[in-house]
Amino acid sequence: MKNKIVSIRLTRNTTIYAGWEDKTNPNTGFENPFTDVSESDWFYDDVMFVFVKKLMVGVSDTLFDPYGTTTRAMTATTIWRMEGSPAPKGGNPFTDVKNGEWYTDAILWAAENEIAEGYGGGLFGTNDPVTREQLAAFFFRYAEYKGYDTTITGSIDRFTDKGDLSDWAVDAMKWAVGYGLIQGKDNNILDPKGYATRAEFAAMLHRFIEKNELEEGITATGLMGWIDPKRTIGIPNTGDASTSLWTSALLFSLAACAVLTLLKRRRDGEEAEVNLIHP
Repeated sequence: MKNKIVSIRLTRNTTIYAGWEDKTNPNTGFENPFTDVSESDWFYDDVMFVFVKKLMVGVSDTLFDPYGTTTRAMTATTIWRMEGSPAPKGGNPFTDVKNGEWYTDAILWAAENEIAEGYGGGLFGTNDPVTREQLAAFFFRYAEYKGYDTTITGSIDRFTDKGDLSDWAVDAMKWAVGYGLIQGKDNNILDPKGYATRAEFAAMLHRFIEKNELEEGITATGLMGWIDPKRTIGIPNTGDASTSLWTSALLFSLAACAVLTLLKRRRDGEEAEVNLIHP
């Protein structure tokens, strides 16, 4: 599996993003490794996307388990990966989140940024299957954290089980329906308390990235994650020498961070051809 990086662009307002020539796109000859995912499945493109982009992996080398459940720990971890896997800043308030596990940093980061909430009493529900209404809330809060549009609302009146929604999940579910992340099931049901399958989670991830037009790039914390290239961080343009030096130093630091990240990808077996542009 190889992704060739064809450019990294740095502009004067510190936008930095990487563009990939995706050699593993399922439409360009990518060999599907999963025997339980076929091109005729509604979730095929979604699963291939999240797998190629390393947001989700299979349960084995040949199985994705599309109809299996997704845990709350995995949900938090996947969203954390989208953000570039940043280190949490606070302590651990949960008695069921062990230190040093694969999910620890992800859950603590998500909790301290109010993307994920526990059950109360010091419990996060680490290994509990995530429900569809919980999944909607995860994405809604992450969108709020990122400053994306959360004002969109869709009608849930057509769903016969809308009364099963928890009060805390109503706004998130209306947003998810209006945004096209959740489309409901047969017989006009939302199934809010039902467990989200891995295929459904992959579909929501893919839709979230496409709806927000996200690209892989350097996040505000200097990590490789998913960013909106249209959103920029401004640098004061005073015209004096100190600002110019500060800008140059910042751009150089970002470029160095990008190159180091790409070198790591190359070490891990991916092609990494870099073209830096500073207009």
